[in-house]
Amino acid sequence: ATLLKLMPVPHSFENRNNNELKQELLQAYFITIPEHLEALTIAIATKEYAQIEREAHFIKGSSSAIGISGIARLASLLGESGKNKKACSGD
Repeated sequence: ATLLKLMPVPHSFENRNNNELKQELLQAYFITIPEHLEALTIAIATKEYAQIEREAHFIKGSSSAIGISGIARLASLLGESGKNKKACSGD
């Protein structure tokens, strides 16, 4: 069994009938998200606030789109933090 088949389907997909679409969206998410998490980690370590804001925004949107609200909320907080630091530093 693949990882995607073992994972519970997020709540926002419960009323949809197209399992193939659900699987494609989840697969796309899990293929792309590691790259953005890595970029976010590097941006935080190097205090690149504009990059923190961009990566967090992508993660928030992607997570929200498939119903992973916990990650979306965390990414939103990181994005706001990056935005606030950017404003304070004048970047």
